[in-house]
Amino acid sequence: MVVIDTDVFLIEFAYHTDTRQAVNTQFLQQAQTADPAITVYNLMELLGQMSFNLTPAKLDNWREWLI
Repeated sequence: MVVIDTDVFLIEFAYHTDTRQAVNTQFLQQAQTADPAITVYNLMELLGQMSFNLTPAKLDNWREWLI
């Protein structure tokens, strides 16, 4: 199991021009085969930060774009 921290998801979903984007994407692709997980705290932190840039409808449907 690989537990992924919030910053990895923020780079993927919010900071598309971050200099770590390529490495981040590569890590997420590799992590898919390693039983990835996040904590409830990380999920709440991610959704809280993403709420500033998402419509209420998109935020309500987080399971469709996050999972």
